[in-house]
Amino acid sequence: MAHSLLETLWQGRAAQYEFRAYGSQPAADWGVDFRETWNSVQHLHKMIGTKFLFMELGVYEARSGCFMLDFVLTHPESRYVGVDKWDGEHGEEQYAVATRNLGKHAKERWKLVKGMSPRVFFNSKLFQPFTYDVIYVDGGHVAAQALRDVVFVWEMLKKHGVLIVDDYENRDNWVCSQPVTQGVNNWLRVQPDWMYTVLKKKKQLVVVKNGEF
Repeated sequence: MAHSLLETLWQGRAAQYEFRAYGSQPAADWGVDFRETWNSVQHLHKMIGTKFLFMELGVYEARSGCFMLDFVLTHPESRYVGVDKWDGEHGEEQYAVATRNLGKHAKERWKLVKGMSPRVFFNSKLFQPFTYDVIYVDGGHVAAQALRDVVFVWEMLKKHGVLIVDDYENRDNWVCSQPVTQGVNNWLRVQPDWMYTVLKKKKQLVVVKNGEF
């Protein structure tokens, strides 16, 4: 399959960043679906180069954050905020890698917040209602965690803001018997239809918030 322009640009840039293998886990590129979403969803594609505030929940080594700063958040007043708990055996090392990767960009353009959602949301002025234009949820990969995350970040989206959820259509069910799809669908079922517009429902879910509520 031919690469999109964004993917081709990223492949040419990725070598300047540091991505590691941890133990038996390979240095996999988990950002392919995210980059494809920015290329294929017209609503998002039109935002490239415009001024907006972006938050990512689940940063890992900041591969997606670097892609955003390189090719999407190119307006001088656009900003990236990344949230991750960076726990486990390699958490500190992954946090250090993410910091070094993002450090290739001007410091005022990005910020990392270390902690577990939703706890960090109560302790920072960064996470006020109706703050963000786009929020990317790639945190917990089981139903309960995904449900918790979308409930909390939804309020932080501005009117007409965009929510992107990773691993929505996980056909391989590689995590557990209660995948992201189950938790997010439960959230969608209790939302009135007029509250959101679905732009994509494949490997990633993309929805627009239709009002401030």
